[in-house]
Amino acid sequence: MPLEKVLSTNDEKNLPTSTIAGSPLRSKFVDENSSRANELSEARQEAWESMRRDGRNETDTIICSRPGCGDHLRNVEALMYHLHIHNLDN
Repeated sequence: MPLEKVLSTNDEKNLPTSTIAGSPLRSKFVDENSSRANELSEARQEAWESMRRDGRNETDTIICSRPGCGDHLRNVEALMYHLHIHNLDN
């Protein structure tokens, strides 16, 4: 099946969708009500709390405080995604 027939645009939010198996699926965009968005929000909160606790600002290098980790991350945003990956293992 040609790609043009599989992928279309969701007119409501102008997001790419797939009509495979009869149900539209959004491609790599996070719906603000999705569980992934909630998980990222929790990781963001933890990252900011860690940043404040360590007396850093959002552009400083931050060390992951998870047990057994200690990775150095370039900023609070990188720490947020890093913590999200930790949370996937839990």
